[in-house]
Amino acid sequence: MSQKENIILKNDPFENKMDLSGEITHDDINTRNFQTEDSEKRKQIEEKTTIRTNNIITKINDNDNRILLQKRRFLYKFVGKTLFIFSDKNGNPIFIIGPHWGMYICFNGTITLIMILIFLFIYPKFNYLMKILGIITFLFFFLSYTLVFLINPGYPKNELGKFTGLPRKKYYFCDFCHFWIKKDAYASHCYDCDICIEGYDHHCPWTGHCIGKKNLSLFYAFLFSTICIIGYLTAAATMYASKN
Repeated sequence: MSQKENIILKNDPFENKMDLSGEITHDDINTRNFQTEDSEKRKQIEEKTTIRTNNIITKINDNDNRILLQKRRFLYKFVGKTLFIFSDKNGNPIFIIGPHWGMYICFNGTITLIMILIFLFIYPKFNYLMKILGIITFLFFFLSYTLVFLINPGYPKNELGKFTGLPRKKYYFCDFCHFWIKKDAYASHCYDCDICIEGYDHHCPWTGHCIGKKNLSLFYAFLFSTICIIGYLTAAATMYASKN
């Protein structure tokens, strides 16, 4: 064997595995195939990892931009299918008008019109107690209904500005709102309003938007006031009918 051939055998591991006849064995071919498949799998894993990392970075950058936009104070803006009116110093909305605002106009307008007719034509026939009860009941209904219609039901804060560690432990990413939300906020995405709501209870078309963490107590007050106003109208109609 020449010196040149000896160098090749030392440098090439597959040349060292030749049998005495100078041919590559079947085991050597399998080894090369395994190495080729292994390298291809590694490339696929690296490509998937790169794509996943780029997607995360894109979400983070998009999230950072949304945080900057969210922290700006505004007079009004449209988010999803809702209208945000006024904001605090952190850019959180104070009032939110939902997509079913027409239901509020119709129901509240109907009750208000009925009470105006009662005040004009039937009130003179009522005693002092019924007049006071009518005013208090109507004001309670009007205020509770208007507040639950306007107050922010619990639009969550965009908590995570920069990607640190694994946010999935404490945060989750909403693919519809496109930002990170705390898991302990128990927020859910409302498809009617097209926004996330903390402590989401349900979507109420009568109030125009969702019922959540910040307006649930007002919603109960609205339900109680509705029962009171219906009871008062029934009593007023009964008294008017009995006197006539």
